[in-house]
Amino acid sequence: MKPAAWIIVGLLISVPGIANTVIDGYKSCTRTDDGRPVCVSVATDKYHFVSESFFASYFDRLRTTETRIPSAPAPAYSSLTNPEQIFAQASRSIVTIVAVDAAGEVFGLGSGVVIGESLVVTNCHVLVKAHAAAVVFEDQGFESKLIDSQIDRDLCLLQVAGLRASPIRIDASENVRVGQKVYALGAPHGLQLTFSEGMVSSLRGTDFPKIIQTTAPISPGSSGGALLSSAGELIGITTMQHAEGQNLNFAMPVDWLWSFRTLSTR
Repeated sequence: MKPAAWIIVGLLISVPGIANTVIDGYKSCTRTDDGRPVCVSVATDKYHFVSESFFASYFDRLRTTETRIPSAPAPAYSSLTNPEQIFAQASRSIVTIVAVDAAGEVFGLGSGVVIGESLVVTNCHVLVKAHAAAVVFEDQGFESKLIDSQIDRDLCLLQVAGLRASPIRIDASENVRVGQKVYALGAPHGLQLTFSEGMVSSLRGTDFPKIIQTTAPISPGSSGGALLSSAGELIGITTMQHAEGQNLNFAMPVDWLWSFRTLSTR
């Protein structure tokens, strides 16, 4: 059987200090029978990351966005029974990532999920060539610092001083089942807090935890966003989509978050 093709990113350190890390270098990878990735550099591939690059001012677009965090108190997780309640709760934990170049110009956009006090997880490819990354929550921008990364899994952890977003509740990958209802929440094409519904259509990979395949719609800008269970708990980080199919979207499993050194010591 021909191994499935995946994409990861390489990490290049441009100057000393993790806060100044620059991420670059797309690679196309196949996995051998024993699970080892074999990678070659490519310009394009069948899998598209879903962060968006654009050269107009993101903040000009932000001012035209109508979506806002609900002002009513969010229900407790134990009482979440419908999509409206799930959105009201989970939206308090979703941010937008704005990538800025050395000249201070906005060139990229992605999503992020608050998983701890002042801690935001996103996809590493959202930060490709970024000199800095701003985190936007409730129309307010915050500086961030890259403090940890799992490059082979396309997961990066940011520390955001002063961020008062609520950490999301995290489920376990062992509870994910094919056929279960799920929701995607992020900022596709800069449209903050876009909420979509789908199901887990497959679990991919030979090792546990497996990458989640889902029909929940995602688009450029959704990278680093949340894939939620029907209980409103985080089960994956929306990451990529197949370029030659429909509703073939993928999320990194939530259990990988515990491999961050910062979280494993808590």
